[in-house]
Amino acid sequence: MKRPLLSIYHRILAMALGIILVLSLATGLIVWDSLDDILSQQLQKRGVELATHVALAGGNYILMEDLYALYELAAQTVASSEDVRYIMIVDSNKRLLAHTFHGGIPRGLLADLSTFTQQQAEVFNSNEGLIHDIVVPVENGAVGYVRVGMTEEHARGRMNQYIRDALITVLVICVLAVF
Repeated sequence: MKRPLLSIYHRILAMALGIILVLSLATGLIVWDSLDDILSQQLQKRGVELATHVALAGGNYILMEDLYALYELAAQTVASSEDVRYIMIVDSNKRLLAHTFHGGIPRGLLADLSTFTQQQAEVFNSNEGLIHDIVVPVENGAVGYVRVGMTEEHARGRMNQYIRDALITVLVICVLAVF
């Protein structure tokens, strides 16, 4: 009588490892999707907080048209957070007073200046990935508007690293379980 290629023990072990791998991958996908939603919400919330801070701190600078102080405020805010891609400050007449772009403002963003009416947030795809574009009025728009662009690049990189580490840990545990 021929012996089977795999004993019952090895078959059961292979099935158990297969189930663990499938469940781990499914759990990883569910966690990734949940973290992705949380990341977007938190990035948007942080963008509104930063834009509100700039709006509150820059209101008098806008009224006095102190362009240097506005630029410094915007530049310091961008430097303090790796998630902020840009800040634009406009007055109530939609004139651009300060921005943090190096080498000029992308055309699409300049065209949107006339649409500022209230606090709004949009997500758009750029050549740098998804950007959360947040507009906050200064004194209900009577003084001006602050526009902040938040990038997902750094936060998404950290999130992907955590998920990758978790999946590697599960694989290592499965390999150890075999032995």
